[in-house]
Amino acid sequence: MSRPILVSCLNHARTALTVAEELGRPVTLLSSPGGCALFGPLFFREMIARAASERPAAVFDFVLDCGEDTGTALQALRLGITTVHLEAPPETLRRVEDMAAQRGARLERTLETALDLEGEKNAELACRSWLLGSPS
Repeated sequence: MSRPILVSCLNHARTALTVAEELGRPVTLLSSPGGCALFGPLFFREMIARAASERPAAVFDFVLDCGEDTGTALQALRLGITTVHLEAPPETLRRVEDMAAQRGARLERTLETALDLEGEKNAELACRSWLLGSPS
């Protein structure tokens, strides 16, 4: 996974992709923790697609954090979301991981520390510093 940035709205996604494209750096757009409760998989997928359509040269992936909601993780996979994060018992994780693999998707069991754009006064500067590997 490339440097992850938490996105909780379309403007965050746009900013992250704009900066990533300008810098020529890959980025991972990550929903806020348990973001499936906030967005729902379809909304999150469409929000990311819209931002990506405005930055076609940006190299990115995206992860929907489903928290402990196995049903939403499965729904996200059925909707074509290629990476989900889930916290569940090991047997459940194995089953979801198998289903993801059958769909050409993956289950992210752990998440790296991410830049949270919520509350950032200058989201563009924060993204730039984060993607360059320096503190914001």
